[in-house]
Amino acid sequence: MNDFERKTLTHKIRQLEELPLPVKNLVAFRTLFKSGKITKREAAMALDHGYVLFCQLLRRIFVDDMLEDRNYVPNPAQTLDFLPFETICDILQNLPVVDSLQDSEHDEWEHASSCRILMEHLLRINDLNMPHLIAAARFHDIGHMVFRILTPKRFGMIEEAARSENKGIARHRMEESIIHMTHSEAGAILLESWGFPESVWKPVLYHHYDTTPPDYQFETAVLQFVDWIDSLARERNIDDPMDFMLAYAGLDTLDPKPWVKIQRRVVRYNEMRIRKFRETEFALLKEQNAE
Repeated sequence: MNDFERKTLTHKIRQLEELPLPVKNLVAFRTLFKSGKITKREAAMALDHGYVLFCQLLRRIFVDDMLEDRNYVPNPAQTLDFLPFETICDILQNLPVVDSLQDSEHDEWEHASSCRILMEHLLRINDLNMPHLIAAARFHDIGHMVFRILTPKRFGMIEEAARSENKGIARHRMEESIIHMTHSEAGAILLESWGFPESVWKPVLYHHYDTTPPDYQFETAVLQFVDWIDSLARERNIDDPMDFMLAYAGLDTLDPKPWVKIQRRVVRYNEMRIRKFRETEFALLKEQNAE
């Protein structure tokens, strides 16, 4: 039965053309993009923090074949060069909504943001130009949202288990037991079906595996390291990467403690930055509604 369930779920994921946004955020985005009061810089910041929306805009770019290099992944600011506000408004108008995010889901969204920051830092200090790895860090947990939509009852069971006596168990282990698929697999299936390049979805697929794809060993190892460090900084349960996995990226000799300490500061700063942006975002919305 498990094999049938996996194949059925895989089929459903491949049929997904959109993911929902929290209703408050979706209303704000619709109003601000339509009004034109939001600047391009503010819009890029919104996409930077709203990775579920950003992923869907990239889907439009990939599906409509807007890029000369299909292996390239634009950042939020570059995405706005391909999609004018009018097009974004059309996309937003058709997206479904969820009432709100649970506390754990807010943490997941912020985890995606701070993982992206750590990935950018790692690449920058090593003078590496790998935008696909930044995208992989940003979207590596989008499978959680897939489960929320397609398997809501089992997703709720995992949420409840994560808050209760199973706190010592890594979340992907619970998913294997309850859903028979991990969020890394679900996310990779979605990203592949949405036209994302292999260099993004393959590291996402393997970021909780004990093996790496031969063609993306380095990328997978770096993504595992970033996910691990940020999870430790947030005191989340996660399996330690194998030394041989980290060795693919030359990270096996690093002491994780200083990285975790620094990442805790990044997490606090990023959460303050997100709150500040939300205050600005809703101030703009209030101003628009008052007119």
